[in-house]
Amino acid sequence: MCMLLVMIAGCITQKYPSHNANKDYAVHAVFLEIPETQLNELNLSWMLESSKLVSQTEYDDIVAGLCSSRHTRATHFPVVYLNDGDKERIDEQHAVKYATAYDDNGRPTDYDTRGVGRLIEASLGPISNGMVQLSYHIEDIGNPSWVTYEIGTPSRRIKQPVFSARSIPLSSVVLPLNRWMFMGGLIKTLEDGTELNLITAIQVKENKEPNHGLESTGAPPAAETPETHP
Repeated sequence: MCMLLVMIAGCITQKYPSHNANKDYAVHAVFLEIPETQLNELNLSWMLESSKLVSQTEYDDIVAGLCSSRHTRATHFPVVYLNDGDKERIDEQHAVKYATAYDDNGRPTDYDTRGVGRLIEASLGPISNGMVQLSYHIEDIGNPSWVTYEIGTPSRRIKQPVFSARSIPLSSVVLPLNRWMFMGGLIKTLEDGTELNLITAIQVKENKEPNHGLESTGAPPAAETPETHP
């Protein structure tokens, strides 16, 4: 899958292809992390109190404002293309292996794995009168930090991973097509004690063919006037 890195002020985002001709709808999902103080300065504190539906233009303006702050981090999930009734999962995670049990000498005897990276699952229910039922699960798991512990007598040193997870469990919402829903309320605490608000934005967009050479009216461009030679 083709992917582009895009820098927008304080945000580093990943953009994915914007069209799939075989599917009618595209599900877009974004995680935005930002301190509450920055939300207040940008008059976006409403994100912490309730969900809100906005148009594509309003979404673009909101994200541009958020990304004007160097404190904002935006994570774009892969676009999921679906037809009515479809269910799809895109898993970009890689497995990190770690020990879960040790012998008396501190040697590992059993292991487990944890996926690290982005994952999105989405399914579309009935679509009627411009409204769609969306069920989705998204998560972004960061690379672990490894913490050293001492076990046994005499003591042995072992390392265990600590994973940073941002996740929305399986949820279901009813949305107007082509509008974004912002949802906030989750808090992430950094190692230095800084608290970041995790905002989720999600959209089900009609996946229409690009306009190849047609003007905004839908009419083809006017023909050029032929040259005449005496």
